[in-house]
Amino acid sequence: VVARAARLSPMRRRAGRSLSSSSASLRHLHGSVVDGGALTTTFALGGNQHFDLIVDTGSRNTYLPCKDCGESCGAHSHEAYDYDASSAFERVSCGAACDAVGGHCMSGACGFHVSYSEGSSVDGYMVRDEVDFGGSIGEKRVAFGCTKRETNLIFNQVEDGLMGFGIGSETIHAQLASDGTIENAFGFCIEGYGE
Repeated sequence: VVARAARLSPMRRRAGRSLSSSSASLRHLHGSVVDGGALTTTFALGGNQHFDLIVDTGSRNTYLPCKDCGESCGAHSHEAYDYDASSAFERVSCGAACDAVGGHCMSGACGFHVSYSEGSSVDGYMVRDEVDFGGSIGEKRVAFGCTKRETNLIFNQVEDGLMGFGIGSETIHAQLASDGTIENAFGFCIEGYGE
C-alpha cells in the first residue's frame, strides 16, 4: 500500500452531500503500510525546518523532539526542532489554553505524556508555532508537543515524531476546524493495495 495524499479540506454541505472545495490543502504521504508499517508526512515549521511524522489515525497528539531534549531523544531523520529559529514560537500557558490542546499543567508548564501498549512513551511540553500546510490553508499557528523524553520504539524510530489524526481537540485538524479554517474532516487517498 502506497499512500498518495491526505487532504485537509474546507467542506460545504449541499443537499445532504459533502462537496469538497477546490481550495483544499493536499499533503503527500510517504511510505508503505505493508512494507514499512507506517505512512509519514512532512511537517514544515518556522525557520525552514522540516520533520517526518508518522501519520496515526489512532492517536490525538502531534509531537516531535525539541532541541532541549538532548540524549533523552533518539537520533531521527532530522535534527531536533530549534524553536529559537522561529519568530512565531511560544509555549502554551497553563489553564484553559493548556486544557484546550489536551495538555496538563505541572510545575507551571503545559505538559503532555503519551504511552503506548508496547511500552513506548513520550513526555514534553505543549507549544505553538506556524506550520505550513500549503494550498489555500498556507501557514497556520497550531499547538503540538515538544518532546523532552522518548522511550523504546519512539526513541529508536527513524521518523522524527507522530501526527495524530484521532478524535480530540488537540488534533491538528480539530485546531484548524476550531478557528474556522476547515470543517472537522479530513481524508486519505491510498492507492495500490493488492497490486
